[in-house]
Amino acid sequence: DFRAAIKHAPAAYTRWWRRLLRDEPHHVAVETLLIVFLAYVLLGGKRKPKRTSEKLTDKEIDALVQEWAPEPLVPPPSDAAKALANRRRVVA
Repeated sequence: DFRAAIKHAPAAYTRWWRRLLRDEPHHVAVETLLIVFLAYVLLGGKRKPKRTSEKLTDKEIDALVQEWAPEPLVPPPSDAAKALANRRRVVA
């Protein structure tokens, strides 16, 4: 009967929880920490970084762009890599 199952569900859940806590306390601890972390992430909200009220002028932006030098995505090849590249034969 559905009504009887609903009526006995809280007691059955309590028994199951106590048995799980008794048999596998580490499992319960890890799950509890994960649930707390998930609640913190979901309910904590996103924190926006504080923005400075100072805006750069066009002259300052141009100066920053002029002095900016991009870093290479890959380091320059070593001597060993150059030697290896020179030994390879390319078949066309």
